[in-house]
Amino acid sequence: MLKISYHKKNEVLQNHEIRFRDFLQHLIRLVGVIVP
Repeated sequence: MLKISYHKKNEVLQNHEIRFRDFLQHLIRLVGVIVP
């Protein structure tokens, strides 16, 4: 049971990392558009 919950936590963390990277990329694109 501990292993399963640990694995789930890892998956959630990885998902947050991916979303955070996408968010950063979008921010960088927006800044690039606003500031030439």
